[in-house]
Amino acid sequence: MINLEKALSVIKETIKEVSSETVSINEALGRALSKSVVAKFDSPNYKTSAMDGYAIKHQDTISLDKPFKVIAEITAGHPSNYTISHYETARIFTGGVMPKGSDTVIIQENAKKIAPSKVIFKKSVRKNAYVRNVAQDFKKNSLLINKNKILSARDVGVLASANQTWVSVRRKPNIGILSSGDEVIRPGESIKKGYVYSSSSVLVSSLIKLLGGQPIELEIAKDTKKDIKKAILNNKKLDALVTIGGISVGKKDLIRSVLVNEGLKTYFWKVAIRPGKPVMYGMLDDIPVLSLPGNPVSAYLCSIIFLRPIIYKMIGQKNISMQQHDAQLTESLDENDIRETFVRAKSKVFSNGILKVTPLKDQDSSLVNSLANSNCLIRIKPFMKFLKKGSKVKILYYPNSNLSL
Repeated sequence: MINLEKALSVIKETIKEVSSETVSINEALGRALSKSVVAKFDSPNYKTSAMDGYAIKHQDTISLDKPFKVIAEITAGHPSNYTISHYETARIFTGGVMPKGSDTVIIQENAKKIAPSKVIFKKSVRKNAYVRNVAQDFKKNSLLINKNKILSARDVGVLASANQTWVSVRRKPNIGILSSGDEVIRPGESIKKGYVYSSSSVLVSSLIKLLGGQPIELEIAKDTKKDIKKAILNNKKLDALVTIGGISVGKKDLIRSVLVNEGLKTYFWKVAIRPGKPVMYGMLDDIPVLSLPGNPVSAYLCSIIFLRPIIYKMIGQKNISMQQHDAQLTESLDENDIRETFVRAKSKVFSNGILKVTPLKDQDSSLVNSLANSNCLIRIKPFMKFLKKGSKVKILYYPNSNLSL
């Protein structure tokens, strides 16, 4: 049995990045860039107005008692060929290209029309007020988005504004999911006495999508070496294989023995964590294999801890560690033993700005509803002493977690 940090370092050292592909920006959300994006042009490429108002020469605002002659009207998409001379102005609307000779915009609220083509201004403004300068957003050849960044909706907006309609991204790793068990059935089938629905595979599949992978749910294998072997051998064109259940020491825990017999190079089996001690990781013909416990909570939490860094490393992420936050306990926690423990909990930011966390009462690893009602994990180090209410602890948020839960 090894500790968690050692197990994670093994994963980091053995996982390789997947290849790249080119996708439309309409399909780029959540994908990891495999090439940095550089601007092809200045944006804006002309000086434009940031407000509805009047384009003028700033030096003419020294004396505001003199009327200005309105010589043009300029709207976005319709630039003017007029040149502004002294005490001339152009009615301009947001996004309109500034006419030659002008350098400042006075907003319409500070203007008063005194004749069909004459206007006076109520107050002066600083030079270049309400003007969007050339390259104010980004400059030609400037770096827009760094390689390996996972693209947000905001990033996609930048790509669109820079006319980058296609981008190079890491392809989604194909992650096979193999569940086993005579008692396990797919959701949607009629339940029978002694059977359980395969919630673990659905949980893991959903998480894989959230993390940027492509889940491939394989057939549920029966508790026979023949059936498990068939499922594994028929699915060797994967970037990684995740197995659920069958890796402990029970009579029907056959997945580990089948994998070893097929040539699995085992890097670790059993990690000093709770829940999820019997997790296993190795390589089968250069395919990473992560074997998770069968209980849905254990399978999910171990996926967050171990599968997340596997997928992130595959799509080029350098920092694969989960971000930790300081929080204050609302209830006490008992002392811990040799295993690092992850406690399901609810966190909330209170009106005084303090982040507080409440451990859930029932931590049984089969309770999916309990998992759904939590939004974070309290990380309890090995041999941690009794923690009283108000103590500071480290918490980890689930991917896409909601603080308001």
